Amino acid sequence: MTDRLRAIEGPWSPFFTALFDSVHPLEGQLVQREHDAMIKGMHGSHLVYKKDGSPVEENPWRTGKEGRTCTASAYGRRSVSRHVASFRAS
Repeated sequence: MTDRLRAIEGPWSPFFTALFDSVHPLEGQLVQREHDAMIKGMHGSHLVYKKDGSPVEENPWRTGKEGRTCTASAYGRRSVSRHVASFRAS
């Protein structure tokens, strides 16, 4: 085990783990957007629309800002990033 990992573990580690486990669900309900909660596990190499995460195959004719796409994995990572940022802000 490295020194860095030993520094993380200590007498206060169980306390902070218990605190995080008890606060995380409550804060998730109060701060996190419902859409982010539903899609933060999205993954795959198929294309989805950046605006709402719907698959490109359902409506391949969007144009302009509505037509911007990304992979499903990138869309899920954006959602997780917003989720983490909401915890850091609160």
